[in-house]
Amino acid sequence: MITNREEKLGGRSHRLEESMDFIECLNECGLPDAGFTGAKHNCHTPIQILLRSCSDHAPLLVKLHHEDIQGARYFKFLNFWTEHPDFIQTVQNIWSIYIQGNALFILQQKIKNTTKFNEGDANTAYFHATIKEKRRKLTIRRIQDGEGNWLEDYESFAEGIVNFYKNLFSEDSSNTDFRELDCIERCITDEDNTRISAIPTLQEVTDIVLSIDANSSPGHDGLSGMFYHKCWDIISEDVYNAVKAVFRGSTLTKFYTHTCIVMIPKVDHPQSFSDLRPISLYGTILFCNENKRSMRLVLSTLTEYEKISRQLINKNKSCFAMSTKTNLVTINRMKAITGMKYQKFPIKYLGCPLTTGRNKIEFYSDIVNKVIGRIRGWHTKLLSTGGRAILIRHVLLALPIHLLAAMNPPKGTLELIEKFVAKFFWSGQDSGGKYYWAAWKNLCYPYCEGDANFRRLSDTCKAFRA
Repeated sequence: MITNREEKLGGRSHRLEESMDFIECLNECGLPDAGFTGAKHNCHTPIQILLRSCSDHAPLLVKLHHEDIQGARYFKFLNFWTEHPDFIQTVQNIWSIYIQGNALFILQQKIKNTTKFNEGDANTAYFHATIKEKRRKLTIRRIQDGEGNWLEDYESFAEGIVNFYKNLFSEDSSNTDFRELDCIERCITDEDNTRISAIPTLQEVTDIVLSIDANSSPGHDGLSGMFYHKCWDIISEDVYNAVKAVFRGSTLTKFYTHTCIVMIPKVDHPQSFSDLRPISLYGTILFCNENKRSMRLVLSTLTEYEKISRQLINKNKSCFAMSTKTNLVTINRMKAITGMKYQKFPIKYLGCPLTTGRNKIEFYSDIVNKVIGRIRGWHTKLLSTGGRAILIRHVLLALPIHLLAAMNPPKGTLELIEKFVAKFFWSGQDSGGKYYWAAWKNLCYPYCEGDANFRRLSDTCKAFRA
């Protein structure tokens, strides 16, 4: 049994409907996919496929030990702390402590003292189960460095990633020729520059701070917009003095300039640090004929773009596509010229399948698998019906939004997604998951008509096409 089309080799195309019962069984039993390493993938998992010897079955090596490595912990301000009756007084007491130094150092120390104020949080069983599941999926057990060596322990991970980002963010000053940009009209005048570099007033700083969304993600100091809103009368003078110091040329300390880099996988099975790069150009779409001169002209233009923008095109993640009737000699010649791999349609670009010919359900299996994967990452039996409704409304039905805005998936794809969402809604201990007490189309009626106010994906498609 398989859960997605990537696991199937040969034969007819896999249809996800055929795996629904198997996936539902995994969800009910709370069995996650542990993945594997070996013949097909080098996934970072505790299961390894060994070589076959005297049998046509390959043995599996399962590692059961658990390495609990505690990384750096970052302070995060929780907005509900502002509702504590002693909150303002506590901040006032901390901020009134005398600190000697320049304006930037004073603000830095007061923020550090403030972040020690931590009431803790009440975490639910669902929260712990979800975090445990995420940690299992995101744990990296081995990865390649820039020289192709496999790193398999925490110390080598740390050293390898530091070296990787040192090289990545080191400035290359080999190109200083920006004549290609002379065609761009100058929009900023000397008067504009003077006005921009002028020291702002306290009112201007206040307006900027109060315009921050109170529920926005906190910065590197861990303090959210809510903290600055509630405490602005207390902290405004120190913040304004620090802003003026920056405009007057004071050097920012590491407290203000340090960065927390989060390793976000860009591919399903990351093999190297470049697969975890937070920001990258994923690929390039080239529209041209197979003429050698035409291709080289396009590539030279891209090279000039790289020199000027300092943004490099990752050819390992780029590809080219040709007609299905193209002979192998031409394909190999294109590989040699572009340095990219050849790939047949459909090609995934920015989350959307680029296809030719008829629109098929199998082309959109990635978004269906994404919905299934999100459901399997949740612990359904720990959620109430109301909790599942909220997750459906704000997470599951939001996952395909980008795809629906850019593409027009087949009706069968939308129905398949809604089928898995409906199964999730009626699952759990309180409803048993055995019966659907209302059809999905009825659940999509608004609250005022007595239903759950879910959104039909077909209606979303129509809204984007209107």
